[in-house]
Amino acid sequence: MTAYGREPTDTSREGGKYAGYLELKLLVHHMGGSVRKEMHCKVTHLIAKLCSGEKYFYAMTFRVPVVSETWVHDAWKYRDVIGFNAAENDFVS
Repeated sequence: MTAYGREPTDTSREGGKYAGYLELKLLVHHMGGSVRKEMHCKVTHLIAKLCSGEKYFYAMTFRVPVVSETWVHDAWKYRDVIGFNAAENDFVS
């Protein structure tokens, strides 16, 4: 998943659903990832509700994969599968 030292950024807080943001952040942390407020060169995935905004266009420009909240929850389901990597193209698509 975004785990293994990767750093996704999340825009969910902007939708006003702070509880959902905290849940996503907790899941990402439990899978070994981290969450950043700002986009920068270490960010490997953008978790977004909408395909718009400054972070989205940054991700598109620098080919950072944009994923949904569902992607995080789906990755959580596979957390105990040895060798699973949510960053693989088949899972991200």
